[in-house]
Amino acid sequence: LERFKLDKIFFLVEPIPRRKQGVNAFEHRTAMVELALKNEKNMGTIILKQPRFTIKETMPVLNERFKGAEIYFLMGEDFLDHLTSWPNIEQLIESVHIIIGVRKKPVSEVKKQIQILGETTGLALKAKVFKAKLSDVSSSKVRHAIKNGYEVTTIKSSVRDYIRSRNLYSLTDK
Repeated sequence: LERFKLDKIFFLVEPIPRRKQGVNAFEHRTAMVELALKNEKNMGTIILKQPRFTIKETMPVLNERFKGAEIYFLMGEDFLDHLTSWPNIEQLIESVHIIIGVRKKPVSEVKKQIQILGETTGLALKAKVFKAKLSDVSSSKVRHAIKNGYEVTTIKSSVRDYIRSRNLYSLTDK
């Protein structure tokens, strides 16, 4: 919010996330995001009606909801690995500002990857890149830790309690 002078950040919860395994039901993921954001006045959620985010279906909805506003997409560095396979990616790149949070790679490497993508695909991706503050936190690490019986301290206690009370991500999770 501060670094990029944004008014608000919305977390878009996909009903059926791409390239994710071991995730729980949509209503649980939505509830956990809402618990994590409960006292964050400048953060909220967006719930999709369609099963997955698509540029063709989702962007008109977002443009209508935020009419007149500049839209920024905040994504992880792994976004770049799949960028060229997104249908209508040119439309997204032309209509929003992209901010890439880096967890694993050096920022300079991600900037170089953006440059190479532009040179090889012709996509004019103008993204701002930053090193994520909590770069060791990820949903897959949280799920793995819980499944293996480790205490997770990198998430809010309300979310941890929600997970525990519903036996999510445990070995007996269905």
